[in-house]
Amino acid sequence: MEEPVIGNEVLSLLDSINITKFSKYSYLVSSKEQNLYVKINHQTYNLLMLFDGERSIKDIIDTYNNMYVKEENALVADYNDTIFKLISLGFFREHPVNRVKTSPSYIQLRLRLFPSAFVAKCVTHTYFLLQIKTIIISILVSIVIWLLCSFFVFQQIDLSTHFSWWKFTLIFFISSIFHELGHSASASFFGAKNGEIGCGFYFFQFVLYSEITDVWRLPKKERVIVDIAGVYFEIIFSSVVLFVGVLASSPICIISAWAILCSCLFNLNPFIRTDGFWLFCDLINEPNVFNNIWKYVNYFTELFKNKDNNIQISHAFVAIYGLTCYAMTASFVVYMVSTELDSIIKFPINIIHLILGVCNDGEIYYATFFALLRPAIFYLLLFNFCKHLYLKLK
Repeated sequence: MEEPVIGNEVLSLLDSINITKFSKYSYLVSSKEQNLYVKINHQTYNLLMLFDGERSIKDIIDTYNNMYVKEENALVADYNDTIFKLISLGFFREHPVNRVKTSPSYIQLRLRLFPSAFVAKCVTHTYFLLQIKTIIISILVSIVIWLLCSFFVFQQIDLSTHFSWWKFTLIFFISSIFHELGHSASASFFGAKNGEIGCGFYFFQFVLYSEITDVWRLPKKERVIVDIAGVYFEIIFSSVVLFVGVLASSPICIISAWAILCSCLFNLNPFIRTDGFWLFCDLINEPNVFNNIWKYVNYFTELFKNKDNNIQISHAFVAIYGLTCYAMTASFVVYMVSTELDSIIKFPINIIHLILGVCNDGEIYYATFFALLRPAIFYLLLFNFCKHLYLKLK
Protein backbone atom coordinates (compact mmCIF):
# COMPACT_ATOMS: atom_id res chain seq x y z
CA MET A 1 0.00 0.00 0.00
CA GLU A 2 1.51 3.31 -1.06
CA GLU A 3 1.81 6.01 1.57
CA PRO A 4 0.35 9.45 0.85
CA VAL A 5 2.88 12.14 0.00
CA ILE A 6 3.05 14.94 2.57
CA GLY A 7 2.48 18.26 0.84
CA ASN A 8 4.67 20.41 3.09
CA GLU A 9 7.72 18.11 2.95
CA VAL A 10 10.87 19.53 1.31
CA LEU A 11 12.89 17.18 -0.90
CA SER A 12 16.23 17.54 -2.67
CA LEU A 13 17.86 15.35 -5.30
CA LEU A 14 20.91 13.25 -4.46
CA ASP A 15 24.22 14.88 -5.41
CA SER A 16 25.17 11.76 -7.40
CA ILE A 17 22.05 11.94 -9.58
CA ASN A 18 22.81 12.58 -13.24
CA ILE A 19 20.02 13.28 -15.75
CA THR A 20 20.78 13.01 -19.47
CA LYS A 21 18.73 13.11 -22.65
CA PHE A 22 17.95 9.53 -23.71
CA SER A 23 15.68 10.05 -26.70
CA LYS A 24 13.42 12.69 -28.17
CA TYR A 25 10.72 11.98 -25.61
CA SER A 26 12.62 10.58 -22.61
CA TYR A 27 15.49 11.08 -20.16
CA LEU A 28 17.77 8.77 -18.19
CA VAL A 29 18.25 9.27 -14.46
CA SER A 30 21.45 7.56 -13.34
CA SER A 31 23.73 7.30 -10.33
CA LYS A 32 26.86 5.12 -10.28
CA GLU A 33 27.04 5.19 -6.49
CA GLN A 34 23.41 4.15 -6.06
CA ASN A 35 23.38 1.68 -8.98
CA LEU A 36 20.37 3.63 -10.26
CA TYR A 37 19.29 3.72 -13.91
CA VAL A 38 15.72 4.82 -14.63
CA LYS A 39 14.13 6.04 -17.84
CA ILE A 40 11.56 8.81 -17.37
CA ASN A 41 9.32 10.79 -19.73
CA HIS A 42 9.56 14.53 -20.24
CA GLN A 43 6.63 15.26 -17.89
CA THR A 44 8.39 13.49 -15.02
CA TYR A 45 11.63 15.24 -15.98
CA ASN A 46 9.96 18.66 -15.75
CA LEU A 47 8.56 17.77 -12.34
CA LEU A 48 11.88 16.38 -11.08
CA MET A 49 13.77 19.53 -12.07
CA LEU A 50 11.67 21.56 -9.63
CA PHE A 51 12.93 19.71 -6.54
CA ASP A 52 15.60 22.12 -5.27
CA GLY A 53 15.66 21.41 -1.53
CA GLU A 54 13.93 24.71 -0.76
CA ARG A 55 10.33 24.43 -1.94
CA SER A 56 7.76 22.08 -0.43
CA ILE A 57 6.03 19.42 -2.51
CA LYS A 58 2.85 21.53 -2.56
CA ASP A 59 4.76 24.57 -3.83
CA ILE A 60 6.46 22.46 -6.49
CA ILE A 61 3.14 21.10 -7.72
CA ASP A 62 1.66 24.60 -7.83
CA THR A 63 4.68 25.75 -9.87
CA TYR A 64 4.37 22.73 -12.17
CA ASN A 65 0.68 23.45 -12.74
CA ASN A 66 1.39 27.06 -13.64
CA MET A 67 4.23 26.17 -16.02
CA TYR A 68 3.05 22.99 -17.76
CA VAL A 69 -0.59 22.14 -17.01
CA LYS A 70 -3.09 24.00 -19.18
CA GLU A 71 -6.24 22.36 -17.88
CA GLU A 72 -7.61 22.51 -14.33
CA ASN A 73 -4.79 22.48 -11.77
CA ALA A 74 -4.15 19.18 -9.97
CA LEU A 75 -3.70 18.71 -6.23
CA VAL A 76 -0.90 16.99 -4.29
CA ALA A 77 -2.93 13.74 -4.14
CA ASP A 78 -3.09 13.64 -7.94
CA TYR A 79 0.71 13.41 -8.09
CA ASN A 80 0.94 10.94 -5.21
CA ASP A 81 1.81 7.88 -7.33
CA THR A 82 4.51 9.66 -9.31
CA ILE A 83 6.23 11.29 -6.32
CA PHE A 84 6.01 8.14 -4.21
CA LYS A 85 7.63 6.19 -7.05
CA LEU A 86 10.48 8.71 -7.23
CA ILE A 87 10.95 8.45 -3.46
CA SER A 88 10.93 4.63 -3.50
CA LEU A 89 13.59 4.61 -6.25
CA GLY A 90 15.91 6.62 -4.02
CA PHE A 91 16.07 9.92 -5.91
CA PHE A 92 16.08 12.12 -2.77
CA ARG A 93 18.49 12.71 0.11
CA GLU A 94 15.67 12.75 2.65
CA HIS A 95 14.60 9.18 1.79
CA PRO A 96 17.77 7.08 1.29
CA VAL A 97 17.30 3.65 -0.26
CA ASN A 98 19.80 0.83 0.15
CA ARG A 99 20.07 -0.49 -3.39
CA VAL A 100 21.62 -3.93 -3.75
CA LYS A 101 23.86 -4.28 -6.78
CA THR A 102 22.41 -7.11 -8.84
CA SER A 103 23.22 -8.99 -12.01
CA PRO A 104 20.74 -9.33 -14.88
CA SER A 105 17.41 -10.49 -13.39
CA TYR A 106 16.63 -12.88 -16.25
CA ILE A 107 19.73 -14.95 -15.39
CA GLN A 108 19.16 -17.49 -12.60
CA LEU A 109 21.62 -19.26 -10.25
CA ARG A 110 24.28 -16.61 -10.89
CA LEU A 111 27.90 -17.19 -9.93
CA ARG A 112 30.64 -14.55 -10.06
CA LEU A 113 33.70 -15.74 -11.98
CA PHE A 114 35.78 -12.55 -12.07
CA PRO A 115 35.25 -9.58 -9.70
CA SER A 116 34.92 -6.08 -11.11
CA ALA A 117 38.39 -5.00 -9.91
CA PHE A 118 40.04 -7.86 -11.81
CA VAL A 119 37.96 -7.17 -14.92
CA ALA A 120 38.89 -3.47 -14.78
CA LYS A 121 42.60 -4.38 -14.85
CA CYS A 122 42.20 -6.87 -17.71
CA VAL A 123 40.19 -4.66 -20.06
CA THR A 124 42.85 -1.96 -20.24
CA HIS A 125 45.08 -4.44 -22.08
CA THR A 126 42.46 -4.90 -24.81
CA TYR A 127 41.81 -1.24 -25.64
CA PHE A 128 44.02 -1.52 -28.72
CA LEU A 129 41.43 -3.87 -30.25
CA LEU A 130 38.90 -1.03 -30.12
CA GLN A 131 40.97 1.43 -32.16
CA ILE A 132 39.47 2.07 -35.61
CA LYS A 133 42.55 0.88 -37.52
CA THR A 134 42.79 -2.27 -35.41
CA ILE A 135 39.10 -3.03 -35.94
CA ILE A 136 39.39 -2.74 -39.72
CA ILE A 137 42.55 -4.87 -39.86
CA SER A 138 41.12 -7.50 -37.49
CA ILE A 139 37.90 -7.87 -39.48
CA LEU A 140 39.74 -8.11 -42.82
CA VAL A 141 42.22 -10.67 -41.48
CA SER A 142 39.38 -12.71 -39.93
CA ILE A 143 37.49 -12.75 -43.23
CA VAL A 144 40.60 -13.93 -45.11
CA ILE A 145 41.28 -16.67 -42.54
CA TRP A 146 37.71 -17.94 -42.68
CA LEU A 147 37.53 -17.92 -46.47
CA LEU A 148 40.87 -19.69 -47.03
CA CYS A 149 40.73 -22.13 -44.13
CA SER A 150 37.07 -23.04 -44.63
CA PHE A 151 37.69 -23.83 -48.27
CA PHE A 152 40.56 -26.07 -47.20
CA VAL A 153 38.79 -28.03 -44.44
CA PHE A 154 35.10 -27.96 -45.39
CA GLN A 155 35.12 -31.44 -46.90
CA GLN A 156 36.80 -32.90 -43.81
CA ILE A 157 33.91 -32.28 -41.40
CA ASP A 158 31.85 -35.44 -40.85
CA LEU A 159 28.79 -35.34 -38.59
CA SER A 160 28.91 -39.11 -38.17
CA THR A 161 32.17 -38.92 -36.23
CA HIS A 162 32.58 -38.19 -32.53
CA PHE A 163 34.62 -35.66 -30.63
CA SER A 164 35.94 -35.03 -27.13
CA TRP A 165 33.25 -33.09 -25.33
CA TRP A 166 35.53 -31.67 -22.64
CA LYS A 167 37.99 -30.18 -25.16
CA PHE A 168 35.10 -28.66 -27.09
CA THR A 169 33.59 -27.28 -23.86
CA LEU A 170 36.90 -25.80 -22.74
CA ILE A 171 37.50 -23.97 -26.04
CA PHE A 172 33.92 -22.72 -26.14
CA PHE A 173 34.11 -21.53 -22.52
CA ILE A 174 37.30 -19.55 -23.19
CA SER A 175 35.62 -18.02 -26.24
CA SER A 176 32.63 -17.00 -24.11
CA ILE A 177 34.94 -15.34 -21.57
CA PHE A 178 36.56 -13.42 -24.42
CA HIS A 179 33.08 -12.42 -25.63
CA GLU A 180 32.09 -10.95 -22.25
CA LEU A 181 35.49 -9.28 -21.98
CA GLY A 182 34.65 -7.51 -25.25
CA HIS A 183 31.52 -5.99 -23.70
CA SER A 184 33.37 -4.94 -20.54
CA ALA A 185 36.34 -3.53 -22.47
CA SER A 186 34.20 -1.43 -24.81
CA ALA A 187 32.09 -0.14 -21.91
CA SER A 188 35.21 0.88 -19.99
CA PHE A 189 36.76 2.31 -23.18
CA PHE A 190 33.86 4.80 -23.47
CA GLY A 191 33.93 5.72 -19.78
CA ALA A 192 31.19 3.51 -18.34
CA LYS A 193 31.79 1.56 -15.15
CA ASN A 194 32.13 -2.16 -15.78
CA GLY A 195 31.31 -4.75 -13.15
CA GLU A 196 31.85 -8.45 -12.66
CA ILE A 197 31.83 -11.25 -15.20
CA GLY A 198 29.83 -14.26 -14.10
CA CYS A 199 27.75 -17.21 -15.21
CA GLY A 200 24.25 -18.54 -14.67
CA PHE A 201 21.27 -20.04 -16.44
CA TYR A 202 18.98 -18.38 -18.95
CA PHE A 203 16.06 -20.84 -18.96
CA PHE A 204 17.99 -24.15 -19.00
CA GLN A 205 20.91 -22.78 -21.01
CA PHE A 206 24.22 -22.11 -19.27
CA VAL A 207 25.34 -18.56 -20.13
CA LEU A 208 27.96 -16.03 -19.17
CA TYR A 209 27.24 -12.36 -18.50
CA SER A 210 29.10 -9.11 -17.90
CA GLU A 211 27.69 -6.46 -15.56
CA ILE A 212 27.71 -3.27 -17.67
CA THR A 213 24.48 -1.57 -16.60
CA ASP A 214 26.29 1.77 -16.51
CA VAL A 215 26.39 1.84 -20.35
CA TRP A 216 22.86 3.26 -20.30
CA ARG A 217 24.52 6.61 -19.54
CA LEU A 218 26.37 6.50 -22.86
CA PRO A 219 25.12 7.97 -26.15
CA LYS A 220 23.28 5.59 -28.46
CA LYS A 221 26.20 5.21 -30.87
CA GLU A 222 28.56 4.08 -28.11
CA ARG A 223 25.97 1.70 -26.62
CA VAL A 224 25.60 0.08 -30.05
CA ILE A 225 29.36 -0.48 -30.22
CA VAL A 226 29.29 -2.06 -26.74
CA ASP A 227 26.49 -4.37 -27.92
CA ILE A 228 28.47 -5.75 -30.85
CA ALA A 229 31.91 -5.71 -29.17
CA GLY A 230 31.35 -9.16 -27.69
CA VAL A 231 30.72 -10.71 -31.10
CA TYR A 232 33.69 -8.79 -32.51
CA PHE A 233 36.06 -10.16 -29.85
CA GLU A 234 34.69 -13.67 -30.30
CA ILE A 235 35.12 -13.59 -34.08
CA ILE A 236 38.79 -12.70 -33.56
CA PHE A 237 39.14 -15.62 -31.15
CA SER A 238 37.38 -18.05 -33.51
CA SER A 239 39.66 -17.00 -36.37
CA VAL A 240 42.72 -17.77 -34.26
CA VAL A 241 41.27 -21.16 -33.24
CA LEU A 242 40.46 -22.03 -36.86
CA PHE A 243 43.93 -21.01 -38.05
CA VAL A 244 45.60 -23.11 -35.33
CA GLY A 245 43.29 -26.01 -36.17
CA VAL A 246 44.33 -25.96 -39.82
CA LEU A 247 48.05 -25.64 -39.04
CA ALA A 248 47.92 -28.42 -36.44
CA SER A 249 45.40 -30.57 -38.37
CA SER A 250 43.19 -30.54 -35.26
CA PRO A 251 39.54 -31.49 -35.98
CA ILE A 252 38.42 -30.35 -32.51
CA CYS A 253 39.80 -26.84 -33.11
CA ILE A 254 38.15 -26.66 -36.52
CA ILE A 255 34.77 -27.82 -35.19
CA SER A 256 35.05 -25.49 -32.19
CA ALA A 257 35.81 -22.52 -34.45
CA TRP A 258 32.72 -23.27 -36.54
CA ALA A 259 30.60 -23.65 -33.41
CA ILE A 260 31.88 -20.29 -32.10
CA LEU A 261 31.08 -18.60 -35.42
CA CYS A 262 27.55 -20.06 -35.37
CA SER A 263 27.21 -18.82 -31.78
CA CYS A 264 28.21 -15.32 -32.92
CA LEU A 265 25.54 -15.33 -35.62
CA PHE A 266 22.99 -16.64 -33.12
CA ASN A 267 23.98 -13.86 -30.70
CA LEU A 268 22.88 -11.30 -33.29
CA ASN A 269 19.35 -12.74 -33.19
CA PRO A 270 17.08 -9.93 -31.92
CA PHE A 271 14.20 -12.20 -30.91
CA ILE A 272 15.68 -13.51 -27.63
CA ARG A 273 17.81 -11.82 -24.96
CA THR A 274 21.11 -12.00 -26.82
CA ASP A 275 23.36 -9.23 -28.12
CA GLY A 276 21.03 -8.75 -31.08
CA PHE A 277 18.16 -8.01 -28.70
CA TRP A 278 20.09 -5.32 -26.82
CA LEU A 279 21.37 -3.95 -30.14
CA PHE A 280 17.77 -3.59 -31.32
CA CYS A 281 16.80 -1.92 -28.01
CA ASP A 282 19.60 0.62 -28.35
CA LEU A 283 18.93 1.36 -32.02
CA ILE A 284 15.35 2.36 -31.18
CA ASN A 285 16.22 3.80 -27.72
CA GLU A 286 13.88 1.46 -25.86
CA PRO A 287 15.60 -0.05 -22.76
CA ASN A 288 13.53 -3.24 -22.66
CA VAL A 289 11.38 -3.98 -25.69
CA PHE A 290 9.78 -7.10 -24.20
CA ASN A 291 8.13 -5.06 -21.43
CA ASN A 292 6.43 -2.70 -23.88
CA ILE A 293 5.39 -4.89 -26.83
CA TRP A 294 1.68 -5.04 -26.09
CA LYS A 295 1.60 -1.41 -24.97
CA TYR A 296 2.73 -0.32 -28.44
CA VAL A 297 0.53 -2.87 -30.22
CA ASN A 298 -2.48 -1.42 -28.37
CA TYR A 299 -1.14 2.07 -29.08
CA PHE A 300 -1.20 1.40 -32.83
CA THR A 301 -4.59 -0.23 -32.65
CA GLU A 302 -5.99 2.95 -31.13
CA LEU A 303 -4.20 5.09 -33.77
CA PHE A 304 -5.74 3.11 -36.62
CA LYS A 305 -9.16 3.23 -34.99
CA ASN A 306 -8.93 7.01 -34.65
CA LYS A 307 -7.19 7.40 -38.06
CA ASP A 308 -4.37 9.32 -36.39
CA ASN A 309 -1.29 9.83 -38.59
CA ASN A 310 0.95 10.98 -35.71
CA ILE A 311 3.03 7.77 -35.53
CA GLN A 312 6.42 7.49 -33.84
CA ILE A 313 8.82 5.34 -35.87
CA SER A 314 10.39 3.70 -32.80
CA HIS A 315 6.95 2.67 -31.53
CA ALA A 316 6.16 1.19 -34.94
CA PHE A 317 9.35 -0.90 -34.82
CA VAL A 318 8.49 -2.21 -31.35
CA ALA A 319 4.96 -3.18 -32.40
CA ILE A 320 6.14 -4.92 -35.60
CA TYR A 321 8.99 -6.58 -33.72
CA GLY A 322 6.64 -7.91 -31.05
CA LEU A 323 4.14 -9.32 -33.53
CA THR A 324 7.01 -10.93 -35.47
CA CYS A 325 8.32 -12.57 -32.27
CA TYR A 326 4.96 -14.11 -31.50
CA ALA A 327 4.39 -15.18 -35.12
CA MET A 328 7.80 -16.91 -35.29
CA THR A 329 7.25 -18.63 -31.95
CA ALA A 330 3.80 -19.85 -32.97
CA SER A 331 5.13 -21.13 -36.32
CA PHE A 332 7.93 -23.04 -34.61
CA VAL A 333 5.54 -24.64 -32.10
CA VAL A 334 3.12 -25.69 -34.86
CA TYR A 335 6.01 -27.15 -36.88
CA MET A 336 7.36 -29.14 -33.93
CA VAL A 337 3.97 -30.52 -32.89
CA SER A 338 2.99 -31.46 -36.43
CA THR A 339 6.27 -32.94 -37.70
CA GLU A 340 8.51 -33.81 -34.72
CA LEU A 341 6.09 -34.89 -32.01
CA ASP A 342 8.06 -38.11 -31.49
CA SER A 343 11.29 -36.19 -30.74
CA ILE A 344 9.38 -34.02 -28.23
CA ILE A 345 7.97 -37.03 -26.39
CA LYS A 346 11.27 -38.89 -26.34
CA PHE A 347 13.38 -35.83 -25.48
CA PRO A 348 13.77 -36.60 -21.73
CA ILE A 349 14.87 -40.17 -22.52
CA ASN A 350 17.27 -38.97 -25.23
CA ILE A 351 18.83 -36.50 -22.81
CA ILE A 352 19.43 -39.30 -20.30
CA HIS A 353 21.04 -41.43 -23.02
CA LEU A 354 23.23 -38.47 -24.01
CA ILE A 355 24.41 -37.93 -20.43
CA LEU A 356 25.10 -41.65 -19.93
CA GLY A 357 27.07 -41.76 -23.17
CA VAL A 358 29.21 -38.80 -22.14
CA CYS A 359 29.83 -40.31 -18.68
CA ASN A 360 30.77 -43.72 -20.11
CA ASP A 361 33.25 -42.81 -22.86
CA GLY A 362 33.59 -39.01 -22.58
CA GLU A 363 32.56 -38.51 -26.22
CA ILE A 364 29.49 -37.27 -28.05
CA TYR A 365 28.40 -37.66 -31.65
CA TYR A 366 27.73 -34.52 -33.71
CA ALA A 367 24.45 -35.87 -35.09
CA THR A 368 23.15 -36.70 -31.59
CA PHE A 369 24.05 -33.25 -30.32
CA PHE A 370 22.33 -31.34 -33.14
CA ALA A 371 19.25 -33.62 -33.18
CA LEU A 372 18.41 -32.56 -29.62
CA LEU A 373 18.52 -28.81 -30.30
CA ARG A 374 15.01 -28.36 -31.75
CA PRO A 375 13.10 -30.25 -29.01
CA ALA A 376 15.28 -28.44 -26.41
CA ILE A 377 14.18 -25.06 -27.82
CA PHE A 378 10.56 -26.27 -27.79
CA TYR A 379 10.77 -27.12 -24.09
CA LEU A 380 12.45 -23.78 -23.35
CA LEU A 381 9.55 -21.94 -24.98
CA LEU A 382 7.04 -24.12 -23.11
CA PHE A 383 8.78 -23.41 -19.80
CA ASN A 384 8.84 -19.67 -20.49
CA PHE A 385 5.15 -19.65 -21.39
CA CYS A 386 4.21 -21.54 -18.21
CA LYS A 387 6.37 -19.22 -16.09
CA HIS A 388 4.73 -16.07 -17.49
CA LEU A 389 1.28 -17.61 -17.14
CA TYR A 390 1.98 -18.48 -13.50
CA LEU A 391 3.25 -14.97 -12.73
CA LYS A 392 0.19 -13.45 -14.40
CA LEU A 393 -2.25 -15.62 -12.47
CA LYS A 394 -0.36 -15.32 -9.17
